[in-house]
Amino acid sequence: MLLDTLKQRYKQARFIFPETSFLANTKIAESYDFELICVPKPSFENFFLSKSQIDALYEKSHTQNIFYFTSVGNPTGEKIDGENIYEIIQHIVSKDDKAIIILDNVYV
Repeated sequence: MLLDTLKQRYKQARFIFPETSFLANTKIAESYDFELICVPKPSFENFFLSKSQIDALYEKSHTQNIFYFTSVGNPTGEKIDGENIYEIIQHIVSKDDKAIIILDNVYV
């Protein structure tokens, strides 16, 4: 399993996910003792993440970051816009080229 490998390599890591993520998978991450960080929706219309929220995450810590994104935001059923996720991933990589990004598209 991917998280087994990550835990062996990174003894301390932050598992970062948008508020609307599939929570069963975040519970799995919790069992690996990763620090869980649930990022609230930036606005009613935007259920994903904003660049300013990413910036704030990097102001507070230099720990290994694992970003977890699902294709459908449970419980809303909203889909992530392809261009939006691409921009957010580019922004994350510009801040941290060692960030790990997991795209879970189980519902696609």
